[in-house]
Amino acid sequence: MRERGYTYVSITIAISVATLLMIAFVSGASKDSRIDMLDRTHLVVSRLNSAVSLYYDARCKAGAVIAPTISDLVDEQLIESVELLSLPAGGEWSEISILNSGTPRARFKYTVKFLSSGDAKVAAGGKLNTNVVGHFATWIMQSHSANPNSLSEGDEYLRAFRESTSNGCN
Repeated sequence: MRERGYTYVSITIAISVATLLMIAFVSGASKDSRIDMLDRTHLVVSRLNSAVSLYYDARCKAGAVIAPTISDLVDEQLIESVELLSLPAGGEWSEISILNSGTPRARFKYTVKFLSSGDAKVAAGGKLNTNVVGHFATWIMQSHSANPNSLSEGDEYLRAFRESTSNGCN
C-alpha cells in the first residue's frame, strides 16, 4: 500500500530550491538598488555645485577664493545639512576645488572616492564632464550662477593687474 504525503527528501529539495531562488532574487535586487544609488551621485554633485557657486559668488570680487569645505557650506546656510551631500554606496568626498579657468564662468572640481573602480565608473555614468581613475571619479562643472558678480580666478588676476576691462564676475 502506498503512503500519502511528502517524504523528507522531497521537502528538503523543495526548501533548497526555494532558498536558491530567494538568494538569487535578493542579490539581484540589491545589485540593482546599488546601481540606482550610484547613479544618484551626479545629483548630489550637482547639489554641491549649486552651493559652491553661491559661495563663490559671495567672494569673487574680494580676490582669490579658497575652496570651501562641506562644513563651510553648511555654516553659511548654503546647504541645509551635511546629509544633503551624503554620497550613496560608500562614496566619500575627496576634494572640492575652484579651478583657475578664465572666462566665461568659474569651474569647480569635485573628486569622490568610491569603494571600487566599478562603483566609480557607474557613478560617473559616462558623463562628458567626469573622469575616472581607479577608485576616484572627478567632476568638473561650471558655476550654476547667472549672477553677473561671479568671476573666475583667471579674470580676477587679470583685473588685479589691469590687463582686462572686465567689471564683474562671470
